[in-house]
Amino acid sequence: MTALLGEIAKVQKEKSKADNAKESEEMDLKGGSTAASRRAADAQKESMLASLRSSIDADTAKLDDVTREIGTAFTDGLTAAEQTEREGLQDSTKALNKARVAGESALAKAEAERSSLEAELHEHLHKRQAELHEQIEALGDAEEHAEEEGDRKKALAAQKEKLKSLKKEIARVGSEQDDGRDAAARAAEVAEELKSKLADAKKQAASEEKELDRLLSRKTMLQAKLDDYNAHKAKLGSLPMDAFDESHAKLSSKQLEATIKECQQALQKLGHVNKKALDQFANFSDQREKLVKRQQELDEAETSIKSLMSHLDVKKGEAVERTFKGVAKHFSEVWKEMVPGGWGKLIMQISDQPAEGDAAAGGSQDAASRVARYTGVVIKVQFVGGGEAQTMQQLSGGQKTMVALCLIFAIQRCDPAPFYIFDEIDANLDAAHRNSLAKMIARQAADDDEARAPTQFISTTFRPELVHAGNRFYGVTHRNKVSTVKSIEKEEALRIIAEDSNRLRQHAGSSSRASGRASQ
Repeated sequence: MTALLGEIAKVQKEKSKADNAKESEEMDLKGGSTAASRRAADAQKESMLASLRSSIDADTAKLDDVTREIGTAFTDGLTAAEQTEREGLQDSTKALNKARVAGESALAKAEAERSSLEAELHEHLHKRQAELHEQIEALGDAEEHAEEEGDRKKALAAQKEKLKSLKKEIARVGSEQDDGRDAAARAAEVAEELKSKLADAKKQAASEEKELDRLLSRKTMLQAKLDDYNAHKAKLGSLPMDAFDESHAKLSSKQLEATIKECQQALQKLGHVNKKALDQFANFSDQREKLVKRQQELDEAETSIKSLMSHLDVKKGEAVERTFKGVAKHFSEVWKEMVPGGWGKLIMQISDQPAEGDAAAGGSQDAASRVARYTGVVIKVQFVGGGEAQTMQQLSGGQKTMVALCLIFAIQRCDPAPFYIFDEIDANLDAAHRNSLAKMIARQAADDDEARAPTQFISTTFRPELVHAGNRFYGVTHRNKVSTVKSIEKEEALRIIAEDSNRLRQHAGSSSRASGRASQ
């Protein structure tokens, strides 16, 4: 790899020199050379540049091959038979190594046993033998003294018996020494045998290492040939799919060389061929397949989105119709409660023109198409006393307030809220309608109905009817540009409202008298 990198750097340096020379010669040619000499020089430089680029490409391909070879496993270049032979050699090497280790351990064990027997022989048996010899000599001396002394015959006999037992002990110790020597000899023989087996195993391992080196050298040679073939293959450029079939595997090397020569001659006859056409065709085909697949996905997504939109439109239409029917029903009920003897209706206005969805669907009437034709809601009511039904444009301020309150209570029954805030909603109502409003608020705020939750109403008023229906009262005063709120009793609230009403009446009377004097 280092050598190849050095060659690539050298070629690149030569290429840079050639480029510099080319630029200098182009500058010279601009100064006044003929067109023919300029074209010849350009052609020569182009050929030199092409050869340099081809050499750079070849070196780069060779460097890539070496890099890939470094990244591949050791067994990639071996045939199946060589792989099998290598695996068998590895298995036999492992078995011999195990046998060698077992022999070395047995040898060490035998040597340790022999050493222990020799130590026991030297430490115990020799000492015991020396002690027995000393006892024998002592007994011999005692026997001589016993012959001189007649009164010690019995002791001499006892010493003789003891001497016999000591001799037997000496014989036993000698036999044990002989057994220890025999065991040591056998251990030495086993050790020699294991050493010979170890030497044989080492010889066989050395032969297997030589065989492995031979296989490695053969792998290196085959890899070099493969690199050479890959280099020639890289020079050919892109190849069609039929170049990778198995029909050429059965041909011999001479037949392959002849076929290659024929192909080279055929290639020499061709000129100005786009070598990247096959790669471009494959790339464009892949892009086209991806775009077609993406278009199919987008079409499916569009279809699903349109289906979801139509489903949501239907649900929306159904919700609008369901909500309108509920509000209209509750509006009629609330109106009858607020205005006894009268009636009120909510009427949906529908356009005569068909919707776009109806025309596309052939005139089918679903909820979405019906909602698309709705143009508004008309409120028609009738108060006590009969007469024709009136719309919102024909009502007075107090009547419009009644319609608005009935609509609010109808919406509350469809979708109740936890609380409502009313600011002087009874200002334009007469006494009868204020009583009806107070009763309605009391019923809606009561918690005796298990079917619905009670609602809290917060209202400001200057009329006593809502005060009679309330259960908590607050007075608001304004002094020195500061508002103050305090809790008061019901009687205090009614007193404040009565005082306010009297003040308003007095103010109205004084105004009327002033206007009378002005008119006189």
